[in-house]
Amino acid sequence: MKNILILVITIICTSTFAQTKDSLEAAYYSNGQVKEKGNFNKAGLKDGEFIYYDSNGNIDSSITFEKGKLNGLKKVYYSNDDIFYFDYHNNKLRSHKIYDSANNLKYESPLDIKNIPKTTYHFTSGRDFYKQGETDTLIINSDVPYLNENVYFPGAIVKSVGKYSWEIQAWKAQPNSTNGKMVIDINQFIVEAFETATKKSKLLRHEVILVPIK
Repeated sequence: MKNILILVITIICTSTFAQTKDSLEAAYYSNGQVKEKGNFNKAGLKDGEFIYYDSNGNIDSSITFEKGKLNGLKKVYYSNDDIFYFDYHNNKLRSHKIYDSANNLKYESPLDIKNIPKTTYHFTSGRDFYKQGETDTLIINSDVPYLNENVYFPGAIVKSVGKYSWEIQAWKAQPNSTNGKMVIDINQFIVEAFETATKKSKLLRHEVILVPIK
């Protein structure tokens, strides 16, 4: 009887322990590859980082949960070069960023436009003007992630040679002027709309810079 009582107590304790212990679980594709894995807390809710894989075993994304809610970073590996970061707090998307494989920031929303200086430029020739008939390279400051920025040159023949630089091959002055025009639009997607089917963009700053042509 004593041995039976000890056995019953052991079973009860073991069962109670199993219900209060977090568990690491995984789901699988039909080919046996892991589809997702992560930790569930004692209430059966996702808790901690979950990693998701494609059917070939490559990491597709990772999401951080806290008691079943998105809390922390969601990373999505859209390609070999880009990693999308989504920052959540209590299931609400607060920001998203795009980094390249070298951890360089390519895109950000929301963008703190008030603390970003106005655009400046210089030519590799050392001139502060474009000399008509010559090829020169114009470079702007790199304070804005380049995917947030749209730069164009009305009346010019240009070729992009870098994230913040353009080779100017020809440039016509604006009507009744001796200046060429460079236009810089800084945009971002509205964070709350980013993961919906219809993404809404917002123009944060529109700059027009007149560049002397001689």
